Amino acid sequence: MQTINYDSLFSSNEIKLKNQKVGKILCINMFRAVKNRFGDTYLCYNVKYNRIFYANSQLRGYLNKMKSDLQTNQGYYFKNADLSPIIEFKIKSIKEDNDQVELEFIKQKTTKDTTEVLDLSDCEIEQTRKK
Repeated sequence: MQTINYDSLFSSNEIKLKNQKVGKILCINMFRAVKNRFGDTYLCYNVKYNRIFYANSQLRGYLNKMKSDLQTNQGYYFKNADLSPIIEFKIKSIKEDNDQVELEFIKQKTTKDTTEVLDLSDCEIEQTRKK
């Protein structure tokens, strides 16, 4: 297993979501809780662009829900040692009057065929045997 140098990852240049283009797709590969002038939030890291950014309220809500399913080390949250994406999102709109960024979360694609019909459940098989 590779050792992750968290401090070096989070010393990369910061981007602001409000300065990105509408339609831009980003993901979060790792994050940590921080306090800033607006209160408690998350500082997020993107591997592809090697950039950090602060979570807006939409991201904070999603990350709060996902924290318990993630690995943690020294206050950093991540999915695995390869820093696979935790969440992927697209910038849906940016309101010019207050720079509020609205995000659209991209659902993870499943590889399983959801139209598959399964055999009888174990309970139904057991009931059939008793007849």
